[in-house]
Amino acid sequence: MRINYNIRFKLRTGARLMAAAAAMLLSASCNKDKHEIPVERPILMSALQSNTRALVHSIDELGSHSAETGFGVFGYKTIGSGDDAVDTYVFNNQNVTAEPEGSDGGYTWSYAPLKYWDMDAFYHFVAYWPHTTTSEVVRNDEAAHKLTLTVSNWQSVNGSEKDWMIANDYGSAATYYFGREQNNGIVYFDFEHLLAQIEIKAWYYGNENKAPTITSLDFGSSLNQVPSSVGTVDVSKVYSTPVNDEPNSVVWSTFTTGNLDNSVQLAANSTVTAFSTDEEGVNFVPPTDGVQDINTVCQWLVVPFATANCPMTVKYRIGDSNTDLQAVINNTTFGTLESGKIYTLTLKFNTKTNTLDPISVLVRNWNDITVTDDERYNW
Repeated sequence: MRINYNIRFKLRTGARLMAAAAAMLLSASCNKDKHEIPVERPILMSALQSNTRALVHSIDELGSHSAETGFGVFGYKTIGSGDDAVDTYVFNNQNVTAEPEGSDGGYTWSYAPLKYWDMDAFYHFVAYWPHTTTSEVVRNDEAAHKLTLTVSNWQSVNGSEKDWMIANDYGSAATYYFGREQNNGIVYFDFEHLLAQIEIKAWYYGNENKAPTITSLDFGSSLNQVPSSVGTVDVSKVYSTPVNDEPNSVVWSTFTTGNLDNSVQLAANSTVTAFSTDEEGVNFVPPTDGVQDINTVCQWLVVPFATANCPMTVKYRIGDSNTDLQAVINNTTFGTLESGKIYTLTLKFNTKTNTLDPISVLVRNWNDITVTDDERYNW
């Protein structure tokens, strides 16, 4: 007989997500018969997530963002070996969703109808977030066991962003399940972010009554191109090898490029209100000790790309002027953007001279690294 299991497991950041509770849940199972053959166990799913500076940065946030969308799962089992091996897909874009449990930030994950472990099979899984049924966005090659997502080169962080993530199972399920009852049938997905984040911040000094307004901002030129703002790119992951044996990195296709005419621009003018009254030589110092309280002009999620010799063109107005001024900042070099990290450019305006001073870049991860004007970046 099959037993109907309640697959609610409270998620906890940095833990193995209620393995003990799952053990208690499953301990009530009875044997199929008197010959000590284990009862059928449901394939349960849960999630892990490494610390990151991306938009969704904790497992509880992943749960809170997944009440409706959840993540999608592909998975197959192999019976036999060598020429006699037969692969059968068990999950084809299965949607796994989260629901809040209690008031302490925990979430439960579930899907329906439940599938059950084949004790004689070898399993492989891959998951992506957020789930979608759009065939132009998510595709699975069953023969090659390869998941491909098509994502936008640039997208504004405006509340409807897609902070794409992907994961193999954590390794416990990509083995013969027989003899691994300590896993309690749970497939753990260790999600990693696919996109990088670029943000532009700004402040000014000089004349407080002449606040600057940024009217447009572009990356790239005809000589130093960047991913086109209207383009997309494919990112793929092969999941036929257990992640603990040989991690399968994602592979990006070649993105379409743009230039100054069709790269990323501001959706609307942005007025800078953060003002410095503290003088340090002739340059003044930022309004706060860090960039968090300085005006955020814009934020983008972007596919990782190399930024060597990539110019940024800023058009702006000072005070009540209706005339655009322009500054071209050459060599805005972050190096090669990495998934899951934030790259911050800070603009500093002088409203006495109506100029844009050299800027600084801050690469933010869990070990914050500040790169200033005098260091290796050439502003």
